[in-house]
Amino acid sequence: LFRSKALINKIEIHEDLFTIMENICKFSNPRNIQLFATWPNLFKHPEYLTNEVAQKNYRTIRNFWGNFGIPVIGDPNDAMLEEEFFYDSYYHPNQKGMKVRTEKLVTQFSELTQSVAN
Repeated sequence: LFRSKALINKIEIHEDLFTIMENICKFSNPRNIQLFATWPNLFKHPEYLTNEVAQKNYRTIRNFWGNFGIPVIGDPNDAMLEEEFFYDSYYHPNQKGMKVRTEKLVTQFSELTQSVAN
């Protein structure tokens, strides 16, 4: 269960997600609502660091958000946690995992919003 290699397979972003994000941006932009994206929580598989398909997937995801002018907080490795930090799957962090991930995300979000504000 925890040894999944989900990012080793090429991902494709479905057309529907582009439409959804276009609608969200049409709503948020005129209201001066700043959107941010982050990486999903994921088991830290060693192959994710060096596998070319995984690296291309990271670029695909970052480019998707970039197409909408949405900054991505951190990098994929920031959202990867060891097995001890997950509850029942490689996506659901346990209490310890939530604490670690939230603390890192708060720090990164604070840094990013300060740079966006300047």
